[in-house]
Amino acid sequence: MNEGLVFSALMLVMAISDRPEVEVQRWGISYQVSTQWAAEYAVDGERTTCSHTLFGSNPWWILDLRKPYYVTTVTVTNRLDCCSDRIKGATIRIGFDNDVYSNPLCVIIASIPLGATSSFSCGGMLGQFVSFDIPGNNKILTLCEVQVFVVYKDNLATGQSVTQSSTFGSWTAEKATDFNPGVLDPSSWCSKTQQETNPWWRVDLSQVYQISLVVISNRVDCCPEEISGVEVHIGNSLENNGNSNPTCALVTENPDTGISIFFCDDKEARYVNLLLPGDAKSLTLCEVDIYGTGPCFILSMVKIELKTSVSASTLMDGLLLKLESALAQMGIFNVRLRWKQTPVQKVMHDTQPGFLSIQGLTNGSKAASQSSRYGTLAALNAVDGSPTKCSNTQYENNPWWRLDLTYRYQITHIAITVEGGPMSSRILGAEIRVGNTPDIFTNHLCDVISNIPQGGTKNFSCGGTEAHFVVVDKTTAEALVLCEVKVYGYFSESASLWRTTSQSSLLRDSRSAVDGLLATYSETQQETDPWWSVDLLHTHIIDSVAVTNKYDDLTYNLINGAEIRVGNAPDFSSNPTCATITTIPSRSTISYPCGGMEGRYVIIHIPGTQKTLSLAEIDVYGDLIGNLATNGTVAQSSTFDDWFAEKAIDGNRGMLAFTKGCSSTLNETNPWWSLDLHYAYEISKVVITNRRQGNAQPITGIEVRIGNVPENNGNDNPLCEVMDIPKGPVVQKTHIKIELSSSSDLTAHSLRSYLLSKLESALASSGIRELTLNWNKPPQSMKKVEETTIPGTKAQTYGSQENIALNKNAVQSSTFVARPYNGIDNVEMYCTYTQTQSNPWWRLDMRASYSIKEVVFTNRFDCCSEQNNGAQIRIGNSLQDNGNSNPLCAVISNIPAGGSTSYPCQGMVGRYVNVVIPGDSRNLAVCEVKVYYNETLRLYGDAAQSSVFEYWNAGRAIDGVILKPGSASFCTHTREETNPWWRVDLLDYYHIDNVIITNRIDNYQERIIGAEIRIGNSLENNGNNNPIELVMQEFWVENLNYSMQIASTSTANPARKGNAVQSSTDLLWIADNAIDGIKNDIMKCSSTAFQKDPYWRLNLTNIYRIQNITITNRIDCCARLLTGAQIRIGNSLENNGNNNSICAVIESIPLAESATFSCNGMIGQFVNVMLPGNYTKLTLCEVEVSGTVFQKNRSLIKFEFQSSVNMTDSDINSRVLQKLESALNFSEATLNWFQTPVAIVEKDQHKT
Repeated sequence: MNEGLVFSALMLVMAISDRPEVEVQRWGISYQVSTQWAAEYAVDGERTTCSHTLFGSNPWWILDLRKPYYVTTVTVTNRLDCCSDRIKGATIRIGFDNDVYSNPLCVIIASIPLGATSSFSCGGMLGQFVSFDIPGNNKILTLCEVQVFVVYKDNLATGQSVTQSSTFGSWTAEKATDFNPGVLDPSSWCSKTQQETNPWWRVDLSQVYQISLVVISNRVDCCPEEISGVEVHIGNSLENNGNSNPTCALVTENPDTGISIFFCDDKEARYVNLLLPGDAKSLTLCEVDIYGTGPCFILSMVKIELKTSVSASTLMDGLLLKLESALAQMGIFNVRLRWKQTPVQKVMHDTQPGFLSIQGLTNGSKAASQSSRYGTLAALNAVDGSPTKCSNTQYENNPWWRLDLTYRYQITHIAITVEGGPMSSRILGAEIRVGNTPDIFTNHLCDVISNIPQGGTKNFSCGGTEAHFVVVDKTTAEALVLCEVKVYGYFSESASLWRTTSQSSLLRDSRSAVDGLLATYSETQQETDPWWSVDLLHTHIIDSVAVTNKYDDLTYNLINGAEIRVGNAPDFSSNPTCATITTIPSRSTISYPCGGMEGRYVIIHIPGTQKTLSLAEIDVYGDLIGNLATNGTVAQSSTFDDWFAEKAIDGNRGMLAFTKGCSSTLNETNPWWSLDLHYAYEISKVVITNRRQGNAQPITGIEVRIGNVPENNGNDNPLCEVMDIPKGPVVQKTHIKIELSSSSDLTAHSLRSYLLSKLESALASSGIRELTLNWNKPPQSMKKVEETTIPGTKAQTYGSQENIALNKNAVQSSTFVARPYNGIDNVEMYCTYTQTQSNPWWRLDMRASYSIKEVVFTNRFDCCSEQNNGAQIRIGNSLQDNGNSNPLCAVISNIPAGGSTSYPCQGMVGRYVNVVIPGDSRNLAVCEVKVYYNETLRLYGDAAQSSVFEYWNAGRAIDGVILKPGSASFCTHTREETNPWWRVDLLDYYHIDNVIITNRIDNYQERIIGAEIRIGNSLENNGNNNPIELVMQEFWVENLNYSMQIASTSTANPARKGNAVQSSTDLLWIADNAIDGIKNDIMKCSSTAFQKDPYWRLNLTNIYRIQNITITNRIDCCARLLTGAQIRIGNSLENNGNNNSICAVIESIPLAESATFSCNGMIGQFVNVMLPGNYTKLTLCEVEVSGTVFQKNRSLIKFEFQSSVNMTDSDINSRVLQKLESALNFSEATLNWFQTPVAIVEKDQHKT
């Protein structure tokens, strides 16, 4: 039943077509309330057999059509023997509910003569169920024949070209789109393939459509399980007969009705394929319906490279016309060509920069060696490019030849050339091995050479095995001759190289497993369930994990039974297993496929007690998820040697071989690099990796620009960020807390150095030598203390407002490890640390001034929780003393390790949040800072100024547009004049708490110094005589921010005076029907069409403080269609108002009833009712609003009285207002004196 509702939602938004009627009742399932004669007799095609209920109250008969149709006509044949009047008063209903009385009414039957047939028009009503019922007691319902006629509206598959992989008998592919679902005779109306491997069926829609759903009708006579496993593929490619297109759905089971409905999320496609994977399979389809919108235009990007002496401008003028003409000659007319970007001149290179193909790995620069040398036939002869010069060993036992590739590669195949003489047979039986160890016989065996003709060359596959060395060896006593060896493969850098690592305990450094050195290894202590983990920083699609065992023939088997886990959880037990290691020989590497598992963390874990985990090297291969750059097109201002622009997006970070993984321009003025993503995206993050080796230097001042303008090579696009990038991955620094029980005073300076030297010596004996130990802070005596109460509010109580620290800028006084941004990255386990210094500080720049509600501070979780005790949280707009002189919000004390504490700041105003620890020899650790602010109301009012310079009008100071760097075009500006002023009329009386001014940030910030902020109720001297609140001596930033007491006026149901719109309209059910005051007429309701996330919106034309919303449901059917609807209130039209705050979510409203929802004084001009869901409709019969005007309109009236009474007297003032209010008789008006009356002396025009 729910499937029918969702299905109908899609169909109702489609246009009506003029297709012929189809009779469908024989395809349905019928049943009735009770049985004298069977229900199916009413649809058996025989008018002499009838269905018949027993006597009873409200008898009914229902027909389930299995799926929804547009019903045009229902034809009924009455019994021909007697009792023709029994049919009188029967109602025919059509809808989606199998509850007879819930569906909409088509018609009430007045009468049908004996044996006669009458037809009743239902006007294309949409439904899955057709029902008859007779209201009353002691009634019988008899139906001798019921015929249901429908039309197929906008089934995109109708009349289109179809095909299938093979055809069984007469079960052709076209029978799956012939309207008939084959219920009565599948062999005549269903398609079917032969029994084969991976059978498929395909429809070509001729054009590209946005496919919303696919409906499959299975056979119901037998074998329903045959359709299980069918994949629905939709797309625009005919590769693999269309079966390689993306998967929309998978058929996992067959419903009782034989109908399966699958939603495809409006994906664009021309071809719809149904594929049944497996051997000895046959695909049977009785009907396939496809629904969507379109046709759509496909936007294709074509990159053209031309060798020509013609200028780019001349080329642009004529090339498009030539191309369109050529396409027209090929029969392609419905295409329009446009330049995506202006053609640019490109210098052609002799070799392509493609990083994948690395033919010629074996050039003379590589290190070749062999077990011995015969005469002058050296090992390098096999890699000199000449097949006439060969390498040759002495005649000896187990001769070998080895090539050091310098770096590790994924080896695809190896080509070996032998000499042309009789000695060529000596190569027979030679083994080809590849791997990461220089040892001859332990690397992976690629192949054994069986036969190579004299002077011939043969390729041997290595399947992408990772290798640093290539070895050819023989296991017999013989000489080994090689005339040429060529190695082919891919340079594929490990995603784990130099990433952050950790392990369960420390015996040898965990970083040794990702340092690219096979001779070093990590190792845990002997313990229960030891583990090692690498954090890739972002989620990757993991193809494989290569594990290299340590160089130890005695303990190499310690790795046996280790599990490789991949996932997004940092703990080893939560992530799924990629593989289990059975054994890895000493000094060997084995690669374990992970099949595209997704994860940020790769963890190696050995279950069990008394286990030790040692790892020489872990290499992770895969792609970063969501990296849009991968498929883009790149360019740069110039190219140094072969450091092509493409190398910046090849997935290789250049950690081991920067010449293979980095791009570089020449040394020039304003060098640039650009990336064309081919489509417009909302860019959330750009990650740049600097080179680590060679002449690596930090990149400072690099500008990241993002936009859609190709001119000036994209360098005119808006600025995203100015970045300083350190060289390579920074050296990891680890904080270790050590507690020692000793009778010696370890705090003494003389013992500190001695203790460090002992620790370094102990680590060196464990093989950890590349480190330096320093005290993070001097040793301190410790004593146990009682548990203390944590000040402030728990972090969980800070409310629902957004954390405004995210995506802002952070700096700190110095950096010991990590980066200041770690304090606002929303990951509490990543911290930043200053060096030991005086008064260390960390500062957040929120880029705007806010009224701060609270600051949440998270302490470090590893150790030293007391380190931050005494830190001050300061908030303000000044950068004096690096912001550390701003007002104090709170002092941090006693936050547990890993704990978070909230500090209320009582609305302090500022752009900067500083955390500073006063004192000498202190260091500061910041793991996460979250900042929450008091929501400010947009400034509604009338703005004016003394004059206007060009287009810089007064309203720009209250338009809510934040100042853009380098621009003042959204500011106000008077002309140069005496005493310039700007004023805003708030249109009502408010209690002003604070005012925040955004100053311009170009070259004239000082102009605001000395400006007076005046607040009051007088317009005398344009308001400039009101009291002075402040004279500006420094600069504030961002929009005006104020809180206020607001006088309000009651308004009865302001919805009746508002304007309503909705996302779509079903027939005549317009949006305004929901505010017309009529609740009990279904035709006076509003209704959208079936669609995704339908909404209805009311514009109250003024801002209200809303107390209640009352909604009345429809009276005819489908009450539950309102379930889950959200009532939203606010002042924003972002996302059509559907992003405003939620007042309530409707659980249920019975038919024809009203429900009232309390909104507790929410403030807003717009009321939205939005129903989330893929395909549903929103119907509202009435929406009523109860609230008060948030902002009163105010009129200023100037009176002049001729009176001998002293009007300046306060008693007289009050009496005059009372008289005026009585005379005006405005019940909703309150009169106040705007200024005290003043006496005006009339002057005779002839006298001065």
